[in-house]
Amino acid sequence: MNLIFDAILGFVISFIGVALPGLINMTAVKVVLEKGLNRAFRFCLGACLTIFFQAWVAVAFATYLSKHEEVVAFLKGISVLVFIILAVVFYFQAIKPKAPSQDTKEGKPILLGMAIAAMNFLNVPFYLSAGTLLESEGYITIYFPIYFFFIGGLVLGSGAALLLYVYSAKWIAANAQFFARHLNYFLSGLFLLLAVFQIIQMNA
Repeated sequence: MNLIFDAILGFVISFIGVALPGLINMTAVKVVLEKGLNRAFRFCLGACLTIFFQAWVAVAFATYLSKHEEVVAFLKGISVLVFIILAVVFYFQAIKPKAPSQDTKEGKPILLGMAIAAMNFLNVPFYLSAGTLLESEGYITIYFPIYFFFIGGLVLGSGAALLLYVYSAKWIAANAQFFARHLNYFLSGLFLLLAVFQIIQMNA
């Protein structure tokens, strides 16, 4: 039962993370609108392959961190700085004029999905933070090979969120201007709140 719970937690965390509009899910929308469902499915498969590798690296490293509290404390301090920088970056992205979007390259959809997912540098620290926090609170188990249930949940959650975008592509395209105008403000505020929460937690 605990293993199933690990997978469910991984699914929920990853689904929420990928459900926020970003490069990978908006590219999935572009692929389905321009190339069709078949290519979009293969794009999602490629993205999930990269996400699996990213999650595996992050969770495996979280196993090490769970045994070295001093490293965790240091990373928490670094994360505050990172969250503040991200908040500033997304704010300035929100207020600057939007450049015309580039056309999606033809290529192979699976390779494109793998490449776009690899460009999301936040995945590894996101999964690392989630795994370390949940393990420290006793919610999941992150030792080999048990942690593959959590990783599997992360991959499935990402895939489900991407498919949600694929099947909602036409509606998203019709409202793309609204999302583009407000998304970066939302992300800026979110990272600022995370920084404040982390500071409060460190001083609790």
